[in-house]
Amino acid sequence: MQKYLKEIEQKLIPYAAKADKPYADFRRLCTNYDVYGIRLPQLREVFGKGFLFSHLPHDEQIIIWNFIWKQSKNHEVMQMSLFYFEARARK
Repeated sequence: MQKYLKEIEQKLIPYAAKADKPYADFRRLCTNYDVYGIRLPQLREVFGKGFLFSHLPHDEQIIIWNFIWKQSKNHEVMQMSLFYFEARARK
């Protein structure tokens, strides 16, 4: 499971390097989690590209996404889980 969490973190790092510092500072006021300061359109872009486990059946992905939600200490990484469940709710 840890490898999936690391994959998401690694995919967000390039965006974090370009993050807007004032926005990141603002986001830190809203959460107790670590924050990269990546804006929502870029987060959705990363999610839309998929992950190594995106092809797995829902029964397997739900376990992975729950692990990521519960184990991550980063706001944007956790947001990826919300995008997954948001997409599932629309189906």
